[in-house]
Amino acid sequence: MLAKANTTWEGVACDKLAKTVTEWYGSSGVPLEDEPFYHGYMERKETERCLTKNGEFLVRKSVIRNNEGYIVSVRDKDQVLHLQIQEINPQKLYWLLTYCFLSISDLIRYHQTLKIPVYEGGVMLQSHIVREQWQLYHEQVDGTLFFPRNSVYHREGKGV
Repeated sequence: MLAKANTTWEGVACDKLAKTVTEWYGSSGVPLEDEPFYHGYMERKETERCLTKNGEFLVRKSVIRNNEGYIVSVRDKDQVLHLQIQEINPQKLYWLLTYCFLSISDLIRYHQTLKIPVYEGGVMLQSHIVREQWQLYHEQVDGTLFFPRNSVYHREGKGV
């Protein structure tokens, strides 16, 4: 679906290009986890239900070929595209179609603000789906349930 990540882009080292783009465009300095468009782990089907209007998008974490990775899911007409954000290690550089960035936040901000397509055919990031304040990231849940002593679950022996 996307070109494989490469350490050079048209003969320019990606780390130099990323620094140049960041210097030119600036960095938001916001950690990905604090971005309103970042939803943590989210299933593909749930993502597709959330994205209803053309250009709506979110960033989510996923397991890709037994490795954690990041996906930009974007509604384009009658379909939702799931675009893997390419990561170049060990420099920690991120890219979708062309330019490399020092952070995923900067990659998204650049494409959305300057209206640069993220995929062939002019697919644009127009408006993000906001993660609600009350929503927990999958990573925040450890699987341990707590039931107060006087709850029905505790009295009936269902508590942990």
